[in-house]
Amino acid sequence: FGKMTASGLPVASLGDSSQLTIGQTLILIYQRKNIVFAHIKKIGYNFKNRQDLILSSDNLDKEIFLDLPLDNTFNGGVVANFKGEIVGLINNGIVIPVNYFKTVVSQILDKQKITRPILGLNYIDLAQTEGLIGLRDRGALVYGNPLKASPAFEKLKDGDIIEKVDDVELNSARGLADLLNNYKKGDRVEFLILRGGQEQTIEVRLN
Repeated sequence: FGKMTASGLPVASLGDSSQLTIGQTLILIYQRKNIVFAHIKKIGYNFKNRQDLILSSDNLDKEIFLDLPLDNTFNGGVVANFKGEIVGLINNGIVIPVNYFKTVVSQILDKQKITRPILGLNYIDLAQTEGLIGLRDRGALVYGNPLKASPAFEKLKDGDIIEKVDDVELNSARGLADLLNNYKKGDRVEFLILRGGQEQTIEVRLN
């Protein structure tokens, strides 16, 4: 973040990266207003091996994959939709969804520091993983029991499937970490989970 003395500058609007779709055309703006067009190939995670399937509820790892290779000349550039809204930022060849930054901007302006809520569990995003026989095609499969120091300890268990967060369904566009990014430390969150074939509601207070 930088601060400068100026007035009358145009303000870029932030879009909603959860509304992006496969095949959508985006505008890349980089290095002195250079512009190029690209299409979305995938919105998800960069799985290189089986261990990469295990995600943390406290990390924001989702990327926007384009049909255009991004070298260092694109670093610091922005990705916009046809409405002129910024939907992604480019860093080291990766397009980071802008939704990851929305809460950070307001925190910097209000409190001059960044804090993120912690749930403290590992999971597999079923909407982003193929070939898991007998499991659903969406939701977050809890992988391993949460540690004792975690807010999720004794609340969520290995094998639970989180279906909704405060009545918002998890799907390919809205993963567990994505939704938790909208909360603050100390917030109470209600999870609809599937455990042993039965649905139940669990409340967890985020650290």
